[in-house]
Amino acid sequence: HFLNSNMKTIAVLPCGLNNIFPSEHKELFKQILKNGGTVISEYESETKAEYQKFLERNRIVAGLSIATLVIEAAYRSGTTVTARIAKEAERDVFCIPGSLDNIKSLGTNILIQKGYKMAISPKYHARQFHRFFKQQGQKPAQAGVPRSV
Repeated sequence: HFLNSNMKTIAVLPCGLNNIFPSEHKELFKQILKNGGTVISEYESETKAEYQKFLERNRIVAGLSIATLVIEAAYRSGTTVTARIAKEAERDVFCIPGSLDNIKSLGTNILIQKGYKMAISPKYHARQFHRFFKQQGQKPAQAGVPRSV
């Protein structure tokens, strides 16, 4: 996350705002708000996090994002679900290929095999986002894209 940068953080919770999960993230929750970020939940304040709610939360994350970068994903993980939702919403999905020996790379590598885009390099993708925001009539820095790329 970008708490120590000029970029704003948007956190989407799989629980209610009064029931932060895991509880160790309560300070992170406060820090996001203190730095001008946003915390979103579609659940009532006291709702507890449950497995299905993480999957429901992922559709919001995918919808808020102009692109999704998959760094690691186990086979049939929440990350692969988010990637699928993002692709169905016609968002770009980039995957970083991983070692064939790493169980957490299996989902990522399968996504690439299925035709999801392979991530090239940080500079390449940063340039793509700069072009995207310029086409939208925004300066990349206003849209939260770091300048140092």
